This record gives sequence, C-alpha cells and structure tokens, in this order.
Amino acid sequence: MTDVRLIHASASVLAWPGSMASTRVYAALHFSCESGEVAGEDYGQAELLVLEAIRRSAESAGLPDGLAPCASWPDAVPGSRLTRGLAEWVRSCPRPLVLFFDEIDALWGKSLRSVLRQLRDGFTVSRGVRPTSSVTTSHPHCQ
Repeated sequence: MTDVRLIHASASVLAWPGSMASTRVYAALHFSCESGEVAGEDYGQAELLVLEAIRRSAESAGLPDGLAPCASWPDAVPGSRLTRGLAEWVRSCPRPLVLFFDEIDALWGKSLRSVLRQLRDGFTVSRGVRPTSSVTTSHPHCQ
C-alpha cells in the first residue's frame, strides 16, 4: 500500500522548482540523491554521483545553457567536490539558484555526512558563492 502522505510530499517537491523557475527570478532544480546510495561509505564517489544526478536533472528539465551547470564539474578533493561544483555553478548562473535534494536519506554514513556538511559549510562560510537555498527531503519513515 502506498503512503498518501509520501505521494503528496513528492508531488509538492516536484512542483516547486517549476513554479519558482516560471517566475524567471530563480534557477530551480529538483533531483534525487538515490543514485548515490551505491557509493555506501565512499563519500568521494557519492559526491560524484550526486553531481551527476544534478547534471542529468538539469538536462531533463531543459535548463537553458545560461542557467545550467557547467559542462564539467571542477576538480576537487573528495569531501569538497559538491561545494566546489555548486560554487562554480552559482558564479556562472545569472539567477539565484535553488536546489531540491530529494531522497537525501538514500545516502548514509560518511557519504550523507559529507554532503550535508558541505551544504552547511556552503551556507555558513561561502555566502555569495553558494545556492540561495538548498532543500533536502527524505522518506518520512527513514531510519
């Protein structure tokens, strides 16, 4: 049996980026972190998989070249790839960037901690070169 709350929450999260983008004020993107689950504790690999999920979603959403992420993510050491990649995108994007990290709970252990800490670090340290907003969602029954 499907949880109606889960369907409603997912539908709402899917609708927000389109609604925000239609204002032509924001560049907004929803993507799933589920592909990063296979990385397990390998946080460097999880970062690459999350960045690839972002790129695939941007292509699927049809973000125009001026709003889409760079053709290739910048080189960075594991533990900073997400911060560097998102900072580069923010610098090149003419609109405030809003990202919806869906199914963040698919990541676990060191991988989850690395992604969440990079998002927090980007908020507290890198003002001006970070997404305007990052929204993380997870299944309501995550452990």
